[in-house]
Amino acid sequence: CIRVLELGSGNGFLSVCLAVVMDGILQQQQEQGAQQEERFKIVATDTAEHLSLMQATVDINFLGSSSSKNNQQAQEQQLPQQYLHKFISVREYVWGSSSSLEHDGAFDLIIGSDLAYRDELHDPLIEALQDIISLSSSSSSTTATSSHRYSRPNRSCRPPIILLGVTMTDTKPIFFEKLIRSGFRYEKLADHLLGPQFRGSSQFGIFVIRKV
Repeated sequence: CIRVLELGSGNGFLSVCLAVVMDGILQQQQEQGAQQEERFKIVATDTAEHLSLMQATVDINFLGSSSSKNNQQAQEQQLPQQYLHKFISVREYVWGSSSSLEHDGAFDLIIGSDLAYRDELHDPLIEALQDIISLSSSSSSTTATSSHRYSRPNRSCRPPIILLGVTMTDTKPIFFEKLIRSGFRYEKLADHLLGPQFRGSSQFGIFVIRKV
């Protein structure tokens, strides 16, 4: 199962978009004959005051209405991708308090957008990335030991890949310097991998970050 963690989700829309994209890719692979053992799981996180909006975004896009509203007619509306609702969960997570994610297991991918736009966010964000990687590593090791899968490599034993969307005018270079000092390496995705509207822009970039 491909497991994704979104940090600083805000309104939950990035996780919704990713669910649709991942579902399309998996369906295409299945049509081409690729073996599809499992689906995916996305955990969208933020602080408590954002959770109701995040859940409403997930509900409206996949159920037709917010579950917090008593609107039976909308609740009964059948949307083509309604089944995707069960693949996204909304969770409170304060950066650095990994205990709230202890029961989620290892993650393959960590995503987020515009997370380091304030200087005071740099250290908590880096601490959160370190905690999640450590938690994923210990969780995957426990899973491998309990299942005795020594005959083939366990994909989850690799550290998760981190993809961060960064508005360059808001995020100072010191953030990237702190990443390096904390044992991370990063690279900016090439223009041809981005949507046409983002190519050639010095204002926004998507960075791949890995723990060394």
